[in-house]
Amino acid sequence: RAVSAKPAEKALKHPLSAANAGELLLRLGNTPYRVEDIALDVAPGTLVPFSELNNLRREAVERLTAARLAAYRRKPVAAELCLPARFKPAGSKRTRVKPRLAVTVNSFARAEAALAGGADVLYFGGETYNGERPPRPEELEQLARLGAEQGREVVASSARITADPELTALAPYFRTAERLGLPVQVGNLGALRLAQEMGVPELYLDWPLYTFNALTLAQWEKLGARRLTLSPELNREQIRDLADTGFELECVVQGQLEIMVS
Repeated sequence: RAVSAKPAEKALKHPLSAANAGELLLRLGNTPYRVEDIALDVAPGTLVPFSELNNLRREAVERLTAARLAAYRRKPVAAELCLPARFKPAGSKRTRVKPRLAVTVNSFARAEAALAGGADVLYFGGETYNGERPPRPEELEQLARLGAEQGREVVASSARITADPELTALAPYFRTAERLGLPVQVGNLGALRLAQEMGVPELYLDWPLYTFNALTLAQWEKLGARRLTLSPELNREQIRDLADTGFELECVVQGQLEIMVS
């Protein structure tokens, strides 16, 4: 029920008619409702502004929606109650660690350049454009030997968008990583499932899987993740809070992020 706080007035020129009032009250637009019957009692010579009728209709719809949803409302549960103890904020005490530089490359030549530039971690794979082919298993094996010689970490990475044929092609790449004992980084749920089924030794998650909070960290850990790249949308304070959980985290600090791949 909706009741106007403004009283009706006496019309001087254009009184409100039942037809006009009905037309306005039946405009339910993008709501899930429809009117099956309407009864109007409009006294002759009455004036009610159309804007007020629109307000009454909106208020009635909002009240009806609230009444229908009331029975389905659940009491909110604090996220802290769902978190393992180590994922809860640790307070102001933080352990400082030396950051490492991780670089994503999609060719052996770029990997060599990244190593020469001082990269500590190489994510070998990811997106390819302009007809470039993704890295081959034998190149991953060659880079693994080079990384071991130089004391650098090599991770088999994958593109964030993988159609079914591309997922099939990933299998021998992940199998090579599993044989070499290399971690695997994935950026979508399909590649995640594939890596889990193949039993890769360590599983890392890339930023397109969007991690914003500690509860998400806890769920990723349950799925076997050991390291992940946080969502680029997080600010510095939010990153600090997640760093308190003790999870191994990375942040994107340089490079272009694709809005859409077509």
